[in-house]
Amino acid sequence: MEKRGKADSKDEGVMSSSTWVENDRWPLLAKLVGEHCVFYVTKFSATLGRVTSREQTADFLVSTDSVISRMHARISYSVVEQAFEIEALGKNGIYVNGRYITRHNRPALLRSQVEIIMGSQRPIVMTFSLPSASTTEVHRRKHKQKLPTREINIVDRVGEALSGGGEDGKKTVDEITSTIWNRIFQNPKNPYRTKTSLVSGVRRVLQLNRYFMLDPVITPGVVRKWKVCPEHTKRFENSLSLSENDVGVTVMSNLSSFKRQKITT
Repeated sequence: MEKRGKADSKDEGVMSSSTWVENDRWPLLAKLVGEHCVFYVTKFSATLGRVTSREQTADFLVSTDSVISRMHARISYSVVEQAFEIEALGKNGIYVNGRYITRHNRPALLRSQVEIIMGSQRPIVMTFSLPSASTTEVHRRKHKQKLPTREINIVDRVGEALSGGGEDGKKTVDEITSTIWNRIFQNPKNPYRTKTSLVSGVRRVLQLNRYFMLDPVITPGVVRKWKVCPEHTKRFENSLSLSENDVGVTVMSNLSSFKRQKITT
């Protein structure tokens, strides 16, 4: 990108749409619309970050707030998904349509009118937009899978597993892993090929995220349990990714009902 804009400034660095649309050298692929800025995505990978005096800077400079990293997020086009996606690069993560994404998560798919939020004290709110009748959106509609698939957000899964039962919302790593595995093993978006690889992911999430803590009660000879930190319990209460719409849950419930019918007959 030869031009950059600041989210903090109302006029400085904001590029007019006519200049970019009429210039054949930079085809308009998508845009990010903020309160005081518009960023035009003209290549298949672009970074967003903090304004800095260093030589290496992001393609889109969104704020001077130190909460936002120099390289805070990356928007790129996925050939596999036939769509744009966004991944978090900064330690404080981003919100994509209300879903919290960290740099340990898989990228989130971007559809037109998706809301992206960065920062906390002075959050930068932007809307991702695709051109009308975008070939990307048309292609996705034509090739949309019939099965209800979901991206596997391991942080949310761990929180849901802890919130969904156990002794006062407390579970061991193995119990958390088993709960998650039973619900995602049939999901085509499942990035974990084996249950062993999922155990490693669960341990990493528990240790690196502020949402979870070890139960302070220590019993000799008993494996310690984890729980959701009290101040973050509401984050996982209304999550739907373990609902009956999930592929894994649907398959398991159908299988159980089939077995019951077979026994009764």
